[in-house]
Amino acid sequence: MMSTEFDPIQHHPDAEAQGRYLQHFLQSTEDVLPALRRRTQDVLAAKGIEDVDREAYYPIEDVAGVFQNIAASMGERTLSRGAEKMGLDLPVPASVDSPHAALERLDDRHRESCRISPDADESGPAATDPAGGYDVTFVDPATARVAITDRYPFPDVMAGGIVRGAVNRLTDANTSVRTERVPTDHGERAAWEITWA
Repeated sequence: MMSTEFDPIQHHPDAEAQGRYLQHFLQSTEDVLPALRRRTQDVLAAKGIEDVDREAYYPIEDVAGVFQNIAASMGERTLSRGAEKMGLDLPVPASVDSPHAALERLDDRHRESCRISPDADESGPAATDPAGGYDVTFVDPATARVAITDRYPFPDVMAGGIVRGAVNRLTDANTSVRTERVPTDHGERAAWEITWA
């Protein structure tokens, strides 16, 4: 079983995630998984977030808590499916026209969506890496090793789903996309090998 444990020590205590993370997830699940969308809205409401503002920043513990709750109450597979749909639907610039290009952009997208609160103490080792990210290594033209760093705040299955969706989005119907969990290296929380051929 994949871990959905959330370790509040790893990320910066004042890390925040932009509302677009939640908004993309809600939009992606609207047609495909309406029960997941409703559950997400209920969990957000319980945290006092009625309407997600795409440009606003929310405490990363709240955002991660939403995804934790979904994994615990609806199952990791459901969260993974929602995240995969999110990866399929994320807007990308025209220059991102292949799985290779999508994976190269993955870490930047994550880091652009996370920050340290402007009111926070910006000292300590987590200050320069408040919410981790993705590390992508290309094995060959149709295979990559994708890892999330130990500061990545969301459940592992969320990252795996986003990666699958991002690659699936840029392959044709005849391409088979496979992901396999692989051992982690130092500083990584989870890793996958993804192949598209």
